[in-house]
Amino acid sequence: FSTLTSLSNYTPGIWQHVYFAIDNSVLSLYLNGILQGTTMAMPNFSYDTNAKVLLGSSKFSFGSAPFIGYMDNVKFYNRILAPAEVAQLYSQDPNCISVTQPPISGFSTSPPCINTPISFFDTSLPGVDFWEWSVTSGTVSDPYVPNPNFTASTASDYTITLISENDFGSDTISQAIHLNPLPQMSVTCSPMNFICQWDTVTFIMNGNATTYTASIKNLSTPSMGTFSCAGISTCSWPPNHYMGTYLLRASGTNSYGCLGQSDSLYVKVNVCEHLPDAIDENELNEFVGIYPNPGKKIIMVKKPFALCKYDLIDITGATVLNGELKEGPKAIIDLGEKPPGIYFLQINADGKTITRKIVKSD
Repeated sequence: FSTLTSLSNYTPGIWQHVYFAIDNSVLSLYLNGILQGTTMAMPNFSYDTNAKVLLGSSKFSFGSAPFIGYMDNVKFYNRILAPAEVAQLYSQDPNCISVTQPPISGFSTSPPCINTPISFFDTSLPGVDFWEWSVTSGTVSDPYVPNPNFTASTASDYTITLISENDFGSDTISQAIHLNPLPQMSVTCSPMNFICQWDTVTFIMNGNATTYTASIKNLSTPSMGTFSCAGISTCSWPPNHYMGTYLLRASGTNSYGCLGQSDSLYVKVNVCEHLPDAIDENELNEFVGIYPNPGKKIIMVKKPFALCKYDLIDITGATVLNGELKEGPKAIIDLGEKPPGIYFLQINADGKTITRKIVKSD
């Protein structure tokens, strides 16, 4: 098993800040915000949801000497922290630093946009244990926590004030911000009034955003028709769509970092009567599905065209059944009392032929 020892000594009776990370095969150890070393994990780490988490001890008898001391402010992260984040955690932990002076208040914010929660991030040092936030013409979500948020619906100037305190005094800082409007946008697509499965659809996004993303979702069968693409103002939805009604929406970010969204647009992918001239029989094959295969008596044909004809041919080359597949995305063929064996199903539409092997079981 791997071991990792700190480079620095610690003084008993004084709080120390320890950060330990394991990333599959690499162990890292920090003491008081400073990297002490890394090593390869032996064996590789594997996460067991049924295992217990032991701190200061081990489930193995040869390594179970318990830690003698106290632990406080224990946190678990589902990612590896950056070195700067580890240093900040240490510098902001009142147990781990010697505080002998009042704090110096400081904070930052997320992009200030209307109708969007604006997060406040406290950066006050050292050893702050009390916060009080206020905003002109507004209400902070929880004014007595380190990182609250604030929402307003009017694009205007606001002043944020933070009072931070520790045992040696307090400090006040105020900062003016301007809440910016969200980008206005709309989305259309071409073609829009009549879309076939094999159409390449162009999403056209208009507005005052600098970057756009379009997303479309099949409301009829959500698991079989979701697509998104990003672009400056246009992007394309490749062919081979599932039939049904879709919800189309666009989102965009403006130069202020504010995220806006368009109104919803409903479009429909149809069963088309005629095949496009450009599609060949190999491409068309991808649109046709036959199930169950093998089948006992009834088989279902999924098809991207409306009315078409079919022939069922046995292994001798004789046509044993023929007819028309009715309109709609799916059609049924009744194999009736045909003997079990291998057959070939030929589907004919618009002068193009698709041949699929099917097996009739007992």
